[in-house]
Formats: sequence, C-alpha cells, structure tokens
Amino acid sequence: METRKTVALLLGLPITFISLALLAGGIENAWIILWTSVVCTAGISLLIWVPLWWFVGWVIIKIFESLTGRTIAGGADIEETQAISSGETVAISSDQKSLINYIEKAKKQGMSETQISNRLKAQGWGEDEIQQAQYFARESLGES
Repeated sequence: METRKTVALLLGLPITFISLALLAGGIENAWIILWTSVVCTAGISLLIWVPLWWFVGWVIIKIFESLTGRTIAGGADIEETQAISSGETVAISSDQKSLINYIEKAKKQGMSETQISNRLKAQGWGEDEIQQAQYFARESLGES
C-alpha cells in the first residue's frame, strides 16, 4: 500500500505545482511561493503541502480507476479471500475482485459470458484473468 501513497504524492506534486503556477502567473512565481512558504516556516508548511499533494494524487487515481475499471498503484497488494464451493479459500487481488464484480453485474443485466469476455478483452484483460474471474462469478452467483 505504500506504493499507492507514493504514486499519489508523485502525481499530486506536479499537478499542484502547475495549478499554483497558473494561479501565480508563472513557474518562477510558483517556485518562489513554494520555496518561501517552506523556508519561512522552517518546513512546517510541508504539513500542508504534502497532504495536499497526496490528496490531489489520490483524487486523480480514483478518477482514473472509476473511468477505466482498473486498479493502479499497488492495488494487487491488497488481498481478499474468496470461498469456493469445494470449501477451500483462495486469495484474490483487488483487481480480480473488481473484475469479478463487473462480471456479476453484467450477468445480472443479462449479458452472456461471451459478450462479457469480448468486452473485457477489448479493455486489455487477459484470457486467463477473464476465465478465472468468470469461474468465481459463477460460484458467487450459485451457477454451475
């Protein structure tokens, strides 16, 4: 999960800086504002800047994930468990969980597995990922 926080910071910093440059009338003015705020407060202003950078990055990540349906920046580090009918428990990533949820919703809307599979392939999902997620979706929905 630390990777996700780092990516959020690295996304948020340039976006925030560019926004500040637009508001301040240029890159040099933005740099002066940032530098002065950090130096004059002996670094205390970083208690404002760093969370702001993280928040902006977090918002960008959330927007990207909601638009694409894909989890980025360490999403595979989060594991959940999925019980299957044989009684065993399998660890699945949040990417896989999102894929399973998508398939379950699509099936409830009347789409066939072939239609779902074709859409997911068009979005860049691999055949193995799709088949595994379809298996878990069938299990979850009580299908054979």
